[in-house]
Amino acid sequence: MGGAIGCGQLTAVQNGFFTFESCGTPSKEIAERSNTSCIQDETYPLSSIVRYRCERYYELQGPEFRRCEDDGEWTRPTPFCKPVCGKKESQIQLSAGGNASEIGEWPWQAAIYDIKKGDVVCGGALIREEWVLTAAHCVVVEGSLRTRKSEEILVHLGKYYRSFIKKDEHVSKIILHRDFNVHNNYDSDIALLKLGRPAVLTARVQLVCLPNRFDFSEANLDSGVPGWVAGWGYDGSDELAAVLTEVQLPVVSNRKCVLDTRNFTGDPDITRTLTSNMFCAGFAGDTPIEGMVS
Repeated sequence: MGGAIGCGQLTAVQNGFFTFESCGTPSKEIAERSNTSCIQDETYPLSSIVRYRCERYYELQGPEFRRCEDDGEWTRPTPFCKPVCGKKESQIQLSAGGNASEIGEWPWQAAIYDIKKGDVVCGGALIREEWVLTAAHCVVVEGSLRTRKSEEILVHLGKYYRSFIKKDEHVSKIILHRDFNVHNNYDSDIALLKLGRPAVLTARVQLVCLPNRFDFSEANLDSGVPGWVAGWGYDGSDELAAVLTEVQLPVVSNRKCVLDTRNFTGDPDITRTLTSNMFCAGFAGDTPIEGMVS
């Protein structure tokens, strides 16, 4: 029996592509050949070298190069292209609170749109191309634990102006956190919205990076560490924001948060509302964005 004459055709890479650095004969190497120019008798010649790259907004996971070996097999497994998270193209202008953001400054920000109310009712974050994270109380029938019908909710991605209707995404599925309880203390106030189709990543539509389980522990969240809140909620003038608004807030220790909240509300049992799933942020006294949706 004769040896292998080449390697089989390669599988396409979603959101990426491959080109040939070599078609097997060193003297005839031509950089960046198309993925079909090296095919001979439905196979790629031995010693062919292929290079993988991803489209913009994606990064390669796995080998950048693969080679057709003498046994007719490609070296190493097929790589894939993973969406980049947590990166944006616009520059942040630091603000003290409640200021209009720059267009494209928060590309993972999603607007949760209530069809019946005809307005943005909550914010969310794009965490995967098909999934948006939001608050559970935004997608239940008011005052109950009954999930809203998915056709009553739309998601707007890449949105900046409150009144301008960007291309909307339909919701195919709503998943509430199993421990969410609107009648108690809004613990586990989290929901996932599955989009009817994957989002197309652009300069204005990006994924946010998810933290690990320890990032938000009190041991890792030092008091005073700044964080950002963005949304279309009420501003300091008690008016609904016309554009996506941002504010930077410092983390407050749970102990100080409980004491300040108890003093502010006069409720000695307020400690029951602060659970291990929560952390506090804000300034002493009235926060300039009280009620802002984030």
